[in-house]
Amino acid sequence: MEQLRAQEIAKWGDEAKTALGADLGKVQGLCDTACRKLEAMYPGLNVREALEVTGAGNQIAIVRAFAKLGELLGEDPGLAAQNGAQGLNAAQGVAANMYPKTDWSRYK
Repeated sequence: MEQLRAQEIAKWGDEAKTALGADLGKVQGLCDTACRKLEAMYPGLNVREALEVTGAGNQIAIVRAFAKLGELLGEDPGLAAQNGAQGLNAAQGVAANMYPKTDWSRYK
């Protein structure tokens, strides 16, 4: 059963490589950016391991989604950099500034 699962995941990877063609290197770089930014914003989150263990990282839809996420996060030095340095508290600080009358303690 495990061997069939591994074969299926490998097949997804081959299909993704074929679908991406010449853009494979660029897309891999964007996916790497997404993983690094997410892991910096949320310490303890191991995105790469989750994608590897489940095989989701070989699915073309997930690869494209992470590439887009990497593109977006790579272009956002503001909030992404803030969260990377200070974790979730930075995002909550931004929200508190945007919505000063909200009692954020109710949402913890």
